[in-house]
Amino acid sequence: MTTARSNHEPALDPNASADDQDDSVADIMPEIDGAAGDDTGEMIVVNAGPENSTDAVPSPAPVFPKPTENCGPSSLGRSPPHDVYTNRLHNDVGQRVASPRKSSKNLHSSVSTNRLHNRPIGLCQKRGIFHYRRRVPADLLTIWNGCEVWRSLDTDSLKTALRRIHLVAAEVEARFEKVREDAGHTVDPTLIFSPGDGALAWMPSDTARPRSAVLEPPLIIRTIGDVYDRYIADPKHAWSKRTAIAHTTTRKWVVEAFGEATSLNEITREACREFVELLRNMPAHADKRFPKLPMREAVAAAKLSGEQRLINAANVNAYINRFGGVMNWAMNEGYIDRNPLKGLKLTDPVKKRDKRRPFSTGQLTRIFTAPLYVGCLDDERGYAVPGEQRPRRGRFWLPLLALFGGLRANEGAQLEVSDVQWIDNIPCLRIAEGWSQTGDEKRVKTGASERIVPIHDALVSFGFLAFVAAQRVHGETNLFPELPIGHLGYRSTGLSRWFARFLIGADAAGPLTCFHSFRHNFRDGLRESKVDRDIALLLGGWTTDGKGAAIADNYGSGYSASTLAEALNTVRYPTLDLSHLKVGDN
Repeated sequence: MTTARSNHEPALDPNASADDQDDSVADIMPEIDGAAGDDTGEMIVVNAGPENSTDAVPSPAPVFPKPTENCGPSSLGRSPPHDVYTNRLHNDVGQRVASPRKSSKNLHSSVSTNRLHNRPIGLCQKRGIFHYRRRVPADLLTIWNGCEVWRSLDTDSLKTALRRIHLVAAEVEARFEKVREDAGHTVDPTLIFSPGDGALAWMPSDTARPRSAVLEPPLIIRTIGDVYDRYIADPKHAWSKRTAIAHTTTRKWVVEAFGEATSLNEITREACREFVELLRNMPAHADKRFPKLPMREAVAAAKLSGEQRLINAANVNAYINRFGGVMNWAMNEGYIDRNPLKGLKLTDPVKKRDKRRPFSTGQLTRIFTAPLYVGCLDDERGYAVPGEQRPRRGRFWLPLLALFGGLRANEGAQLEVSDVQWIDNIPCLRIAEGWSQTGDEKRVKTGASERIVPIHDALVSFGFLAFVAAQRVHGETNLFPELPIGHLGYRSTGLSRWFARFLIGADAAGPLTCFHSFRHNFRDGLRESKVDRDIALLLGGWTTDGKGAAIADNYGSGYSASTLAEALNTVRYPTLDLSHLKVGDN
């Protein structure tokens, strides 16, 4: 678009010197102050000249008219404040300028410019947080670490970022000048601020840094304690009580190791390695054995006493994962640029499949021939004392549900009477999270844990459906109401502790075996029966391998109850005699 000169604007003299023309430019530069232009990105071309001109003869110094056809002068003789026009923002006089719209052609004696955008140069967003980004000047590349400087503005609000960016930009420029001064380069003293100036009091006064040095911290400094508290308070963390307690313990140890008032940016890779080493030397159950000792003192006390029972690699990695989660969260919030804890997890010498083992046939025989299953005094304190009673409640049924249905301890302990359902004439157990009818929270380990498990024919022969019917007649809501909720919100807490004592009393205890070992027996039973892998994973509530399998599982309506029941009932334990548990024989 070729624009006509406004009547109220003085023309620039084509024969004037560059300094004179600069003065003319200065006359219109106040128009830029405070004007950001609209966000349309419209390009305004001033005095573009013939579009297809091929004349190679140098043009005289251009006359810069003031626009425009589509924007008339105001009452003060100026253009409206939202439209910013300039004749020398980008190019020297006489320089050929490529049209932004037609970059393949140069235009003689013309200057073009964009309207200034609402966002200042250097303002950008990183993971939702606004930052100031500045390229390091070429003369500092050899003495500055990196080619760009990033500073977090510590906000996701554009309005707030627009207010803060000017101070940050000034600080960065002042830092550049200070480095130039320390390196002996020519500097502009007006750009250098000293700590006494107040606005830049935080700026370090050290000399130019080698390329291997660490960049300065972001503008807003956060302490470890502050960031950890912000992380824990983040509403997106829907943690169980157990997980919340684990994070609280991790925070306590992190604060003891690094110091609560320590800036998050001061945590180095070396300091993180020292923290991991402290974790490796922490005695097991330190909170109970050394409840009043800080982390370092507990480690020293354990070494002094010759303690050999230390936290295993899996638990060390759990602490590292939780602390690493905080650091990743801090990166997303713009508090730090990198996670110094990344990659410091330990190699676990124990393979995952070797952490627990299935019960042997001998162990299973001793378990199901204990007084609880053949006659005891009662199923509370007298469960290990031979007697005439054969109570069939939670302690009796849950090991059998785990062996023939693959249920985890808490999955079975939190069952309600309404979770026993008939689907396509197949009796099934519904495993799901949510809230019980009594207002208690029901939890599952993973999303794959929510499932339908048909009731095994063996359990029916042992009288399980009759037990459920009796609970329904008595108006019970919970299938095993005698099992209390533990301090962490799980009904399995007390059950697991009781079962450990039960194994000892039944002479069935062994290395790496516990209640969870029933699930290992169940998985072996599925293998021996050659049950399809997809069905086996579904019955046990195990997660699938790989993203492809996980995506495929979202298609279709799944297996029918009859298909699942057919597969489940192929699981047998031929070397285990449980005939004495059948209702008909009792």
